[in-house]
Amino acid sequence: VQSSWAIGYAAAAAVTALVLPVWGWRAVFFVGVIPAFFTLWVQKKVEEPEIWRKARAAAGPGARAGFGEIFGRNRLRLTLFITLMNACTMFAWWGFNLWLPAYLSMAPDQGGIGLGPRSMSALVIFMQAGMWLGYISFGFISDKLGRKRSYVGFLAAAAVFMVLYAQTRQPLVLLVLGPFVAFFGTGYFTGFGALTAEIYPTSVRATAQGITYNAGRIVSAAAPFVVGSLAQTRGFGFSFGLIAAAFVAAAALWAGIPDEQHAQTMIGRALLDAGRFHRPFGIPACPPLTQPEAEAISQAVHLPWNLFICEGLLKYGFRSDAARLLAHIMNGIIQNLKQNHAFHARYHAEKGTGIHPADRLGIAVGFSLQYGLPCN
Repeated sequence: VQSSWAIGYAAAAAVTALVLPVWGWRAVFFVGVIPAFFTLWVQKKVEEPEIWRKARAAAGPGARAGFGEIFGRNRLRLTLFITLMNACTMFAWWGFNLWLPAYLSMAPDQGGIGLGPRSMSALVIFMQAGMWLGYISFGFISDKLGRKRSYVGFLAAAAVFMVLYAQTRQPLVLLVLGPFVAFFGTGYFTGFGALTAEIYPTSVRATAQGITYNAGRIVSAAAPFVVGSLAQTRGFGFSFGLIAAAFVAAAALWAGIPDEQHAQTMIGRALLDAGRFHRPFGIPACPPLTQPEAEAISQAVHLPWNLFICEGLLKYGFRSDAARLLAHIMNGIIQNLKQNHAFHARYHAEKGTGIHPADRLGIAVGFSLQYGLPCN
């Protein structure tokens, strides 16, 4: 779906090349208004996602999700990092793409390349091939390498190609570099929707995406003025260098954003893998060992450690997995209360039997009350 942006951008460049020389800029703007009527068909024919309808039905009539899910203690830092990262990418994208036609068409003595309208439009249209491929391929690449690695890789490559593009004055070389700049400098946008969809719950997903995306767009509104002013005083090479720096800053901001896909992989391969840590009465200290004498240590479920894992699962949004783990812990506690009338600090992961010392009231009960997790 995101790749349609490249098609529209190429169509806009083609309209400019055909309409502008004959009827002027007003006619170009008029043609650009026509696709807006397509939204009437979208509003009438496109249905809401099933996951949204289910979440809405489960919440009940009149229920409204609060901003606490977006700006609360658990997600405030995350929301700020996503917003700042998006602001940097939007600044770079709009700063480059809005000034690209002017850069290609302005006279060399003004810092431009000096191309005519048709040659300029041809270069821009050719760049959209790279943009379209970037949109299409990012999803496959991120599924293979992971969200964070792919996103950061695209941004780093975009910064490198931007520097190369700024140092080039030959139209043929610009023609070759253009698709690479567009591929890496735009393809990452495909991953933004997936990133926010995986991090925020369904009840606030659209709101969170609107805030983090459009707050970045507000910041990027300064990009045309900043890039244009610097191009006038310091040259386009300096301005494009600033755009490359924005790509680098966006990549650095990924350090504060958890990789949801990586978290799911870790949980699936470790915590939920019966061959490693998944046990009926909690997560043991170690995977199964072959030495019988080590069983009391390796298969011991330490309550504080397990509850720390529960908190981590909750912060990543794995509420059902946290509830399941806590239920396993509580089953061990309840079993020993019934059989031995005692609490224990540790329990056997497979058997549920208490491991001394006894008469220790674990913090599992308080944790369950605090987070309201079911125990059956």
